[in-house]
Amino acid sequence: MSSISTASEARALLKLQGLRTPSRQGYQAWSTNPDSCSTVLTLSAGRLYLEALAVDEDFHPTAIDYYVSSTASSPTADQCLVGLYGPSGTLLASETTLFDSTGVVSLDLSAVGELAEGLYRVAFLFNGSTGPQIPRASQSAGGPGLTNIGLSVGDYRAAYNGSSNTSLPDPIDFTANTAYIPLFCAIR
Repeated sequence: MSSISTASEARALLKLQGLRTPSRQGYQAWSTNPDSCSTVLTLSAGRLYLEALAVDEDFHPTAIDYYVSSTASSPTADQCLVGLYGPSGTLLASETTLFDSTGVVSLDLSAVGELAEGLYRVAFLFNGSTGPQIPRASQSAGGPGLTNIGLSVGDYRAAYNGSSNTSLPDPIDFTANTAYIPLFCAIR
């Protein structure tokens, strides 16, 4: 029996077995399998949503992809953002958005450089009258508690942080997170 010595070898083996993995669809990691997204969440104004992406080996990212099912209504300029936080809570990349188009949307990461193995978080922040709808995992049976079972607050897979944010904090304190259900996003 052969052994697996790298994360990329493990991903290749899973791909050969036909399992639905991020690498099968061109990604390094995703917050939740898109097949599990059977509902959407309307982002609440001022709430900073954080989605964990476990990067299992060093790589050069090109983008974060996320999906908008329904556009926002009357977004507040410069207070609607998408960003990427590093494992220590440092903001690595961000951009303003009006959440005014549906479909796949990308946050360019070409200027970020190499990411080391670690737990990164994608941040979504909306302010305005009605937030955009983002696909989320269907976890009604166990909710946020099941999604984050066995994890400490700072390591939650899905969370929100605060309820009156108007910008992305830098740095952010992940120990102030509240458990939530994963929204879909992926890193490539």
